[in-house]
Amino acid sequence: MKRRNNPEETSRILKQTLIESIVEKGYAKTSINPILERTGLSKGALFHHFKTREHLVAAAFSDLLDETANDFNALGNRLRAKEITIQDFLDELCWLITTDQFAAFMELGVVLRVTPKLLEMVSDDIERFRNAIDDFWLQTFTIKGRSRDAQKSHWMIVMNVLRGLAFQRSFGEEPGTTERIRKELEYTLFQNVSVNPF
Repeated sequence: MKRRNNPEETSRILKQTLIESIVEKGYAKTSINPILERTGLSKGALFHHFKTREHLVAAAFSDLLDETANDFNALGNRLRAKEITIQDFLDELCWLITTDQFAAFMELGVVLRVTPKLLEMVSDDIERFRNAIDDFWLQTFTIKGRSRDAQKSHWMIVMNVLRGLAFQRSFGEEPGTTERIRKELEYTLFQNVSVNPF
């Protein structure tokens, strides 16, 4: 077994390997022993960092939430800085939700719905993520003549469309579907929307 003296690095490797396994096999087929084999760590090392498998999953999900929020913010900042156009923004947003990272995020989100113990462990992280995504949309865009709450509802609809696209992509899609949905987003949900400057 490999011995690692950097606890943060060991923790990061365990979480990343768990995510890779979920992407490759799905959550139901992800178990601890193959993760340990891939990382070269012992069960003792795993349980030194994470009390249970659920603690590892919760920590990995928390990281995915943070990474996803950071990716959205980085994309929004590029748009606000006029480094990209709204069309580029939508292209990259549709690409972002089809990455392995987002697939794992979505799968774990479904698992949480049927695993109350896990859901309880990450409930604060989920709330922080929701607030970060709300802030992302409201800092990036303004919809003229709409209240803050109405704008939040609008962006919730956009997020639901994106999640639907992510699920569809994970089951295989007909050629051109993502492009059609991206164009429909632009023509329906991004009309009367202005980009907020820094």
